[in-house]
Amino acid sequence: MNNQNSGFMNSLTGAVLGLIMLLLVAGLSFYGGMLYGQGGAQAVATTDPVRPVVEQVEVTRIVERIVQVTVPASDGGEGDESAEDDSEVVQEERPPTATPSPTPTPSGPPITDLGEDDLEVFFEAWDIVEENFDGRLPDAETLNYALLEAALGTLGDVNTRFSEPSVAEQSRQDMTGTFEGIGAFVNENDDGLIYIVRPMSGRPAAEAGLKSNDIIVEVDGENVVGQSIDEVVSKVRGPRDSVVVLGVSREGEAELVYISITRARIEIPTVETELFDNGIGYIQLTQFNGVASEQMVTAVQDMLDQGATSLIFDVRDNPGGFLVDAVEIADLFMPESVVLFQKSNQGLERTYEADSGDIGEEIPMVLLINSGSASASELIAGAFRDTGRATIIGTQSFGKGSVQNLYDLSDGSELRVTISRFYSPNDIVIDKVGVSPDIIVDMPDGALFRSEDDLQLQTAIDFLENR
Repeated sequence: MNNQNSGFMNSLTGAVLGLIMLLLVAGLSFYGGMLYGQGGAQAVATTDPVRPVVEQVEVTRIVERIVQVTVPASDGGEGDESAEDDSEVVQEERPPTATPSPTPTPSGPPITDLGEDDLEVFFEAWDIVEENFDGRLPDAETLNYALLEAALGTLGDVNTRFSEPSVAEQSRQDMTGTFEGIGAFVNENDDGLIYIVRPMSGRPAAEAGLKSNDIIVEVDGENVVGQSIDEVVSKVRGPRDSVVVLGVSREGEAELVYISITRARIEIPTVETELFDNGIGYIQLTQFNGVASEQMVTAVQDMLDQGATSLIFDVRDNPGGFLVDAVEIADLFMPESVVLFQKSNQGLERTYEADSGDIGEEIPMVLLINSGSASASELIAGAFRDTGRATIIGTQSFGKGSVQNLYDLSDGSELRVTISRFYSPNDIVIDKVGVSPDIIVDMPDGALFRSEDDLQLQTAIDFLENR
């Protein structure tokens, strides 16, 4: 190695090897996806009964298809065309999308004890770069992150991922339900484009005119096509009372639509309730966070105290959260029965069960789901479907039935590693499949939840009134 630069490489080697060893040893050993925890790690499930476990269901980005639009490409070339509109079809094959880079096929046994010799070619190549590159070399942190992201890409699992400290902190804020931004749910489609799932009613994004299916092309004049969802979200968020200008591609518009939005403090309530005149109680759960199960018990008791004779439980656009909350909430409504099975190709088999005697076990129910219902929401939907506990109304759920361990790394970054999958009580796979509703109802374009155009909610009300 070149002596002039060997000091940099020596200082880098330990950090690089340490992080890659953590990645490969944990990442190549398991398959699946929720979360788990001991010390610096948080996780969902373990085969080791000795270790304390904080069980979670991974909060995942929801991928939904969008209507046809043409989006300006980041390199100034012709735009990419998105998937076709599927508003009238619940189950169909995914349309062709941009071909992703193939995951390399391993040519030898998996590495279980990574050492410097295993990275001999990397260091050989990097030595040449150090000696010959006409430009500024990256610092150790930048190279660490790049190596981790590249190594994770070889696993072929989108749920096993690394988040830099700023992005990790953003995720932690998401779980608190409070942040400063514009108030809109955003996701990534099959072509890697970031779009608006729906603006939150009464929040700055909705008041400024942002619409569902708008694709974010520019943020404050910067073209963000090709950037990750975390990068785009970090640019859209900002201090309250500051202004962000989004350039969005909208169906039917030949040019970008520019929308100026004043950011605000956004608080997303975990549980919202309403009692309709006909004795139908309504409970919306936005995420399965650390207070969800406690607030759900309070909400159900409140509905019963007000005289509710039936209940609508709404988990539309609920991306998931803690597994322990999901199981406790399922138990709130289910008599003694299996809630889910958790399995891995490493031999993990675990059964979660509900006990009898909870306050919500007898009340007639409808569960509302849509393509934004994922992970813990699908855990509930699968349990209710298989046991016949509730009639499910809406559209096909997302299909996220995997389990991740969450590790807090020393610099504030995070590493999620897929370890297993969960299955419904009838041992039916949910991952990449989702849950089909008993009654399929599509939402009109642009309709907001709990508005007069909410056909899914109205169908649930009509169903319970005529049961």
